[in-house]
Amino acid sequence: NYKIEPLLNKDWLQVRSIYAESISTGVASFDTKPPNWRDWDSSRLSSCRFVAREGKIVFGWATLSPGPVPENVGVAEVSVHVRQEKQRQGIGSALLKALLAASEKEKYWTITAEIISENIASLILHRKCGFREVGYREK
Repeated sequence: NYKIEPLLNKDWLQVRSIYAESISTGVASFDTKPPNWRDWDSSRLSSCRFVAREGKIVFGWATLSPGPVPENVGVAEVSVHVRQEKQRQGIGSALLKALLAASEKEKYWTITAEIISENIASLILHRKCGFREVGYREK
């Protein structure tokens, strides 16, 4: 019974909590700890931010960040995170689909994702939503 809605500033503590939970898995982010609001907010595009919400409870979030080369207008990078107890219920798919639809309205033509290879759930989610693997990084 959740709704996909715009992420609001007041959602930050729940968004941060979900992000901290994701980071603790060791496969959902390259970050080692969640940032503060100012750093997180400034690293994300303001126009493409969504949460999955039931009442006042946030179960997941999705955002876009500027692409790796800021001069490449129209390129952005996706982040999707869902509370562990709510995974495999379609929330990630709903968030990612809403984000992709919003990105098209904002004239983004390439959306990228950097996914740790052990994060099988994220790889499956992104493939299901039309992403394809174009390469990988090694030490």
